Amino acid sequence: MDERIANMHLPQAVVARILKEENITASKESRDMMSRATAVFMLHLSGMACENAQNRYHKVVAAEDVLRALRTLDCDNLYSPCKQVVEDWKVLKAQKAANKKRSAAPTNESPSKRTPVVESPQGSAESTSAEAE
Repeated sequence: MDERIANMHLPQAVVARILKEENITASKESRDMMSRATAVFMLHLSGMACENAQNRYHKVVAAEDVLRALRTLDCDNLYSPCKQVVEDWKVLKAQKAANKKRSAAPTNESPSKRTPVVESPQGSAESTSAEAE
């Protein structure tokens, strides 16, 4: 076995949580095998996605490259859920950008039109605008 693969695995707590959510009871040995199989799958998927990015003359692997890699690796059962996650993420990102833009919009009263209040030496508040004088 490749030493790189032998040292890679998901944390056991993550594997146990996934199995618990699916109501699956598994031995320690089978959890370890699932963890290592996941690492091997990730290596193949990331390698294929990187190759797809390079074929498109991109330096960074994009979600589309990963989706294409899933198809290339004949993981059609994973393609649709992953594509849905990407689409949901894009919608969420657009909503956050719209909310941020909306919250950053200027209010009716600009800060420069406010009259600053300065404490006088006697302790009473005085306005510093020319209109107050």
